Amino acid sequence: MNIHRAKKLPVVVEVTDVITPENIAEIAAWCGAVLSGGPAYTLTVITLEGPAYTIGVGNRIIRGVRGEHYPIAETIFRETYRVLPPPPTAVERGWQRDAANQRWVKVLEEGADGPVTVDVTDEQLRAFETSQRANGQDLLRGVRGSERLERCCTWLATQALATSGGSATTDAGPAAEIAGAH
Repeated sequence: MNIHRAKKLPVVVEVTDVITPENIAEIAAWCGAVLSGGPAYTLTVITLEGPAYTIGVGNRIIRGVRGEHYPIAETIFRETYRVLPPPPTAVERGWQRDAANQRWVKVLEEGADGPVTVDVTDEQLRAFETSQRANGQDLLRGVRGSERLERCCTWLATQALATSGGSATTDAGPAAEIAGAH
């Protein structure tokens, strides 16, 4: 038998605030835990390993990269994790919702003939997400909310610019060329 050294991969996970009597019900709903009453409230969390873990006030719950939940003591959390600032929303990154036309639009630059824009329709976003799942690519794995929207829109817009002779860069990986730039 060989003993090897290993370093844990840097992955980003979601984590709750420290559990308090005021937020314990909301946290239980977030992770599907069973809330037990009494003067000392506890949560029973089912993990990927199977057994249920009961934790109480003063701890946290993490959602891992596969969507699984597990409890972590606050002392261990502080020793092994750093809380990150929230990612900018799609709007903060320049994407604007055009609800009437069911699309997202971003102004890339002001040209001589007006703004140069790129748009991504809701249908294109759905097709892109479906192709990511079908191809087993991990561009969107573990990504939710506005960060997911940003990755989809940016990749689709980059592909549209590349096929139209424009230039843009991304490190997102391969995807279908299904967005329009104009």
